Amino acid sequence: MTTSQLLDSVNAELEKQKSFIQDQIIGKRKIARERRMDRIAQLQEALVLAKATGIVEPKIDEAANQLNMEYMRGTKAIEAEIQLLKNRKNDDSFIDGIRNLQERIASLNAISLGAEKIKPAAIDQLTTIP
Repeated sequence: MTTSQLLDSVNAELEKQKSFIQDQIIGKRKIARERRMDRIAQLQEALVLAKATGIVEPKIDEAANQLNMEYMRGTKAIEAEIQLLKNRKNDDSFIDGIRNLQERIASLNAISLGAEKIKPAAIDQLTTIP
């Protein structure tokens, strides 16, 4: 009975840890998707401005970089980035720390604990120095 209880306790803790990490991964993926959508919105505004000013090819100089004048990249580059972001199927490669979390889940999944590995013992007296 002790073996069964200990095994259940350890397995429950492992599942709790895996669930916690999985929730972190889900949260990171959601935030990455929202950031990608934000970036698309920013680029679409820059594209409107680039079209309005007639900038097709990049005209970036130091001032444009410092002032965050994305529209100076030109319509070709902006449209290409928008299309790239829209077509992205998975943000995992761009999410900081997600591979570490996946590695932790893999490590927890690799833990194999069975009843045969647990050897309970009863202590009937305190140890004494010989």
